[in-house]
Amino acid sequence: MKVVIVGPGALGCLLAAHLGRANRVWLFDHDPARAALLKGQGVVLENDEGTSVIPIEASADPLAVVNADLVLLCVKSPKVIAAVT
Repeated sequence: MKVVIVGPGALGCLLAAHLGRANRVWLFDHDPARAALLKGQGVVLENDEGTSVIPIEASADPLAVVNADLVLLCVKSPKVIAAVT
C-alpha cells in the first residue's frame, strides 16, 4: 500500500514511522530541503523498545506522491486548504 502523509511534523513523522514498517510511506513537505533531509535520514522512532530508523520516501514535488492508496493530512487546520490545492 502506498501511504502519503502530508505534513512531516510530530504526528506525521510518528505515523510514518509506524506505517512505514509494513507499507510504502511518502512524506510530502512544502519545504524541499526538509524533504531531502527526511528522505536521506529516514524517521527516527524512540520508544521503550529502543531507537529505530525507518526509511521513508519524502518529497516536496506533488507529482511524486500521485497514485496513493491512502492520504493522511497531518497539518494544522489553517493549512488544510493550502495542503490540498
